[in-house]
Amino acid sequence: KYPRTEGVFTEWTAAVRAGTQPGSSFAGYAGPLTEMIVLGNLAVRSGRTIELDPESGVVKTSGIPDEWMLPTYRSGWTL
Repeated sequence: KYPRTEGVFTEWTAAVRAGTQPGSSFAGYAGPLTEMIVLGNLAVRSGRTIELDPESGVVKTSGIPDEWMLPTYRSGWTL
């Protein structure tokens, strides 16, 4: 079982004060979860299994349109 918290804001504030990680860190949980969901959406949209190089994060499946993975931004907007 996971220990109960008093809430995410209280947990985050306590972690900042103590210099520790809160229970739900982005790098340990949210980032990999988001990556899995985005890759699942890409697989459903393309109708194929997606192969990914885990070290570089590059999609190795050929024939996937670049605009599905790297959108074109409006003039003046970039990431």
